[in-house]
Amino acid sequence: MAKSKKKKLFIILSIIIAISIIVLGVIKAKNNEGNSSAVFVNTVDVITDSINSDITSQGIISVVEERNIVSILPYTIEEILVKEGDKVSKGDILAKLDTKNLKLNTKTAEINLEIQKNTLKKLLEEVDTYKLEKNVENAKNTYENALTKYQNSKQLHEAGAISETQLDADYTAYVSASSSYEIAKKDLEDAKNPNNNVEIIAQKKKIEIEELNLQEQKNAIEKSNIKSTLDGTIVTNNAKIGVSASTVSPLFIIDNMDVLQISASISEFDVNNIGIGQKVKITGDAFKNSEFEGVVSYIAPSANVRQTSTGVETNVKIKIDIINPTNELKPGFSADITIRVAEKGSALVVPYETIYQRKDGKDVVFKVEDGKLKEIEVTKGVKGDIKVEILSENIKEGDKIVNNPSEKYKDGMEVQITNVGETK
Repeated sequence: MAKSKKKKLFIILSIIIAISIIVLGVIKAKNNEGNSSAVFVNTVDVITDSINSDITSQGIISVVEERNIVSILPYTIEEILVKEGDKVSKGDILAKLDTKNLKLNTKTAEINLEIQKNTLKKLLEEVDTYKLEKNVENAKNTYENALTKYQNSKQLHEAGAISETQLDADYTAYVSASSSYEIAKKDLEDAKNPNNNVEIIAQKKKIEIEELNLQEQKNAIEKSNIKSTLDGTIVTNNAKIGVSASTVSPLFIIDNMDVLQISASISEFDVNNIGIGQKVKITGDAFKNSEFEGVVSYIAPSANVRQTSTGVETNVKIKIDIINPTNELKPGFSADITIRVAEKGSALVVPYETIYQRKDGKDVVFKVEDGKLKEIEVTKGVKGDIKVEILSENIKEGDKIVNNPSEKYKDGMEVQITNVGETK
């Protein structure tokens, strides 16, 4: 009797399970039938995250200050005081030239100058003003007598006592005496003033020439010491003892290693986002464990256009000053530069591939809402490497946005999400 009851109970449960399976199958079939026209889509969630936009490029490190040290004298190099790698200061002597001939020329110039000075001294001593003073005295007396006689003649002529011819003769004598008097005074003045004496003037010019020659020889001796014109490091040393110094090729090249710069090219599409003084992050394969800071110090006023294998490329040259460079950085090294042009601590971001650009040029995303697509216009904000900020009043955190949309998607289209529970 007990076994019969158990058997009946088992049969009843089996029937209930079978009915349940059938009912569930019918429901599922109806659901599938209802969604048979739905498009399957893959979505990503809108998230709130920090985002930044960087411009990257690569450039070459170089020095800002470099000096080529050339000798102006073609004399033999007698001594070299520095080697490559040595640090020097402006004014330090780098090498010395043989000055035996220069010293001989200087001594000769000193002797010639002394001879010319002695000649001038004799000329000044030979000037005799006594005779000239007597000439002035006689000329003065003659002038005064002629003046008195002419004045008397004018009175006599007015009274009719002398003829017109006599008056003219007295006037001529007066004019001649006046001219002789002036010449005598000028001769005496010139004799007393050496600057008006032609021979003395010529001798003074000779002395000036000898003084210039002597100074030139002294300057040459001073310039025989080859000196640094910059605080920096000797990077090239071409000087050799016993060889004549070149007046064309540099004997030494000095670089200021404390002031380094990077020259790089920026695309025409990015350059307007960069300004003078903007901070730059500097990295490189040659200094992998270090990161340096720089600032944009120069932006070229014009662009460079060049043909590449992929087409025409237009770039603008910029320069970056490296702040506090160390010995790790060397001129000629390549360097990677990163310029941050925008950043935001909190923004609604999605992958670039969720944004579809319509034929009218507007950017849109397709949000899945209640099993249907909703087309929403968005504006791009900060653009990161793989994600972008989107701006729209109709987008919020957690919204599901279709990934890789195409022109087949339309507003109001029914869809089924294939990656439910996944986020990207």
